Amino acid sequence: MIENKYLYAEDNLNYFIKLSGNLKYTDCGSFSSFLTKLEDDNQFENILIDLTDATYLDSTNLGLLARTSQILIDKKGHRLTVISTNPNITELLQNIGFDDICIIIDKPDDILKSLNYTGNIGHHEENMAKVMLDAHKRLMSMNETNKNEFKNVVALMEKQIL
Repeated sequence: MIENKYLYAEDNLNYFIKLSGNLKYTDCGSFSSFLTKLEDDNQFENILIDLTDATYLDSTNLGLLARTSQILIDKKGHRLTVISTNPNITELLQNIGFDDICIIIDKPDDILKSLNYTGNIGHHEENMAKVMLDAHKRLMSMNETNKNEFKNVVALMEKQIL
C-alpha cells in the first residue's frame, strides 16, 4: 500500500512535487503551507507535479492543484505540468478541466517513443576541433578542479586550432 505523502525537491529554481497515496483533506495541511511559501517566493522558474503514485485526490487536494497551477500562471506566465499515469486520476483531472490550465502527461512512454535523433535536426559539418575545444572550455568553467584538470588539454587544442 502506498503511503499518503506530499514530497518535493528543488533543483535549479525548479520544483518537483510528488503526491502519493489516497489523499484527503486531512492530509493536506503541509502541502497548503508549502504552497503559501511558493506564493510568497519569486525564486522559482517552474513546477512539475507527479501524480503517478496518487490513488485518490479529494476535492480539497484538487483545489490545491488548481492553486499550484494559478501560482505558476500568475508568477511565471506558463502552465503547470502534471504527470498522471493512473487513468482514474487523469480522467478526474480532465473532467474537472485541469487540461485547460495544465499540461497533463498521461503516457510518459509516448514521449520516449516520440524522441527524435539529433542527426535529423540538420547536420552541419562543424569543425570538430572547435566543438571539442568549446566543450572542454565549458568543463573548465564549471569549477576549479575541472579548470586544473583540463587546462593543459585546452592549451594544446588552442595551439593546434588557432
